[in-house]
Amino acid sequence: MKNLRDFTYNELQEDLSKNGISQKFRSEQVYRWLHQHHVSQYDQMCNIPHSVKNNLKENYHLGNFSTEEVKISEDGTLKFLFGLNDREVVETVWIPAKKRRTLCISSQVGCAMGCRFCSSGAMGLVRNLSAGEIVNQLSEVLKHPDVDKITHIVFMGIGEPLQNLRQVMRAVDTITHEKAFGISASRITISTVGLVPAIKRLASYPYNVKLAVSLHSSFQDKRESIMPMAEHFSLTELMKACDFYTAKTGKTITFEYIMLKGINDTQDNIVKLAALLRKRRCKVNLIPFNETPDSPYEPSSSSTLQRFQKGLESKGVSVTLRTPRGRDIVAACGQLRHISQQNKAV
Repeated sequence: MKNLRDFTYNELQEDLSKNGISQKFRSEQVYRWLHQHHVSQYDQMCNIPHSVKNNLKENYHLGNFSTEEVKISEDGTLKFLFGLNDREVVETVWIPAKKRRTLCISSQVGCAMGCRFCSSGAMGLVRNLSAGEIVNQLSEVLKHPDVDKITHIVFMGIGEPLQNLRQVMRAVDTITHEKAFGISASRITISTVGLVPAIKRLASYPYNVKLAVSLHSSFQDKRESIMPMAEHFSLTELMKACDFYTAKTGKTITFEYIMLKGINDTQDNIVKLAALLRKRRCKVNLIPFNETPDSPYEPSSSSTLQRFQKGLESKGVSVTLRTPRGRDIVAACGQLRHISQQNKAV
């Protein structure tokens, strides 16, 4: 049985027609019920005839999640642990700020990238999420009484989005559709550890989403020690792919840089990073490290963060410093799922 949320708008019309629901307005009604009213039962679709509802029940399921846990931070951040139909779990984080409401969503169950600062890959990759499972994270979060809206989407939750590119972009189709969530592609950011061929493929899609690249060091050997995947693509190859993406889409790329004490936060790193990026259309997002119990790393001090930021800016690099959110609710990527899986194993 197919997940009804997996379909894009055009796909839904086609598939419903194959199953005897040929009126275009019916497929539009169903689509709106799924992605604007966030229904969890067919009987909630009050303007759909019983015969059509019965048809839907016979041929499709709604891909509902169970909410396993919701953690509420003192800063207003909400972290959700959702249970999937196969009893796997994924995380989603809602981050409120003055002018925006950002949702950080997952694209995979687990992760194969093995970044040594991140909890997501601690148990490896289990599987990709379907487009419907990605999209349903928005619907489930919007049901929470403390959530007023979602203005921005970042694919920075569990998983490597570009390793699941087709499903991610089908989800983007629904997220941006005016008859669904209607969030502009300019407010969607897809993050990657730097899968060079997939960055080039992403540039061919018509949505022109923003791209964030996990850099974390401008020295190849250091980057490989932090991110084992970096062994497969040199910094030269990665920069060429990023230049291609910028030229193709006109988008400024964000380079994510987690500050690790004594690893990538010294003066030579400032000089090397500035040389790599200052002539490119980009910005650097400096991220304070959210320390985890099993991590081999320590966070850089506040004074080091400020020195690093000023050092880059003095060399002509645009820099932002991320404000940590949800630290009291293990809001860093993969932490809550990792704890949940550990508890199951006990």
